[in-house]
Amino acid sequence: MGRQSKLPSFLLALGVFLALALTLRFSCFPPASVAAAEQTWITRAIDDYLKRPKAPDLVLLGSSLVLTPINLTDAKVLNKTLDGALHHESVTLGLLLKERTGKPVTTFNFAVPGEMPSDAYLIEKLLLKDNKQPKLVIYGVGPRDFMDNLLDSPTATDPYQWLARLDSKPDPAFIKNDRSPGYYLTEAILPASTRTAVSEMVSNSVTSSVSNLLAARNFSVLSNHTKHVLLPQYRSMSVEVGECLFKPVLENDKERFNNNLDEYKRRYGELKWDMFCTQLNFMAKLLDVARSRHTQVLLVAMPVTSINKNLIAPYAWETYKNSLTVLAHEKGAAFLDFDNTSAFSDDDFGDTVHLNTRGAIRMIALLSNEVTKQEALTQALGLPYVKTKVATKSEAESL
Repeated sequence: MGRQSKLPSFLLALGVFLALALTLRFSCFPPASVAAAEQTWITRAIDDYLKRPKAPDLVLLGSSLVLTPINLTDAKVLNKTLDGALHHESVTLGLLLKERTGKPVTTFNFAVPGEMPSDAYLIEKLLLKDNKQPKLVIYGVGPRDFMDNLLDSPTATDPYQWLARLDSKPDPAFIKNDRSPGYYLTEAILPASTRTAVSEMVSNSVTSSVSNLLAARNFSVLSNHTKHVLLPQYRSMSVEVGECLFKPVLENDKERFNNNLDEYKRRYGELKWDMFCTQLNFMAKLLDVARSRHTQVLLVAMPVTSINKNLIAPYAWETYKNSLTVLAHEKGAAFLDFDNTSAFSDDDFGDTVHLNTRGAIRMIALLSNEVTKQEALTQALGLPYVKTKVATKSEAESL
């Protein structure tokens, strides 16, 4: 008798749920976009790239291993403080290429903190195309890009959350093969696109209300000299204007070394082969898309310190390096291995993986040298081929 009395209530609740779900499913919500109130590293880069009237000649991809040296070098060469939230080019690389070949080269820096090959693939696929297609892509990678134990899945990154909104059809490569029946039932009732739009609408509404309340009560916190509302706007990948500044400093680089080994011990840990293979697959997909569009790619193995490298098991390191070499060869990309040179020492780093200003200047000089040294790269950029010698440390530091 008790069960029978509960049945009508259950059917009523189910009917209300289905009615609400169907209403949401067929309602017209504005599509999710990157033009949101929250500004992260990737949203600022996307916005800047789409606003530019024409495609740059050269686009750089990568994580903070690429972002940091580009901005440090430009700050030093231009002799002014640069805002990381707004600076999206490599002025120095463009100047060096013009100096070597006599022709100007425009650049855009799409490197953002934490960028994985899966994120770089979406940038290549969704943005570097049609009238915004560059002639050359330089993609710098490090071991963390394939071995980050702190990342749950390719869909867990901040770049993915925003880039996926630009894709009219979700990429199957991001959908696991072992989806449960509940996943497909959820998709049938309320698709991901609708859930995202509803979530964004509710989030923006709540954020606005709470921010106004906190502002009225004067609740705030200072972080890196930038005021942030306590809840819920500030997130780890947000970057406000004036929050991340790159200054033209060169002296005493050694004294400012930051030991971040504990962080990388957590990141590397035990190699997760599924993650490694997944990110390697996205790297291959990126190179395939670029080749199909006749965009030349220079894949660069970025340098790391010896103490950081020693955290990685030898077999994992060899697998990482060999995979890059084979992929570049098989997919028609040029390959530059900074780790396999004597160009950098541990004194060229600001922590265990990021180059300091001195190392950054040398890296940009060597990159420009590599582009002009390889005829396929100069042809891609439409530059005259000028065979050059390898840049020495003294030449790099004369910038």
